[in-house]
Amino acid sequence: MKKLVLILSLFSSLFILTACDTQVSYDIPTSSTSQTTKLPEPPVIDWQKTYANENIYTYYYGQTCTHCKKVDDYFKASGIDQRIHITTKEVQMNRVNSAELMNVADELGIPTSQVGTPFITVNEPDGNRYALIWEDEVMNHFKELETQIRSTMAE
Repeated sequence: MKKLVLILSLFSSLFILTACDTQVSYDIPTSSTSQTTKLPEPPVIDWQKTYANENIYTYYYGQTCTHCKKVDDYFKASGIDQRIHITTKEVQMNRVNSAELMNVADELGIPTSQVGTPFITVNEPDGNRYALIWEDEVMNHFKELETQIRSTMAE
């Protein structure tokens, strides 16, 4: 009996695995006749290579920061965080990230009194490095980047 259950389990697993490997056909009727038109597969876009402009972003945020929440909501609504690589580092509860933020600000010549969240460092391919500080500056930068992405996609 155990052998039969084992054999049936193996066959059903094999059937499921092979069934998952099949391609889906996107046939839809084009008219009242029985003809169908095959829809093209959607293009696969490598956002990282195509639209990220190769900048490296590090986003320092506070877990309870209301300004960071607005930036996070914008990222999710626009999908910009899916199109470019943004490393996130929480600084209110994480002492290591907080110390890193202060070191980065010092390296960039930003006075301690001007350091707050959201704080994003931008490392450009040519070695230029700068910071986006506070909600308005961060949002404006990414809205401009989103506009560039959309115009590139329209071409």
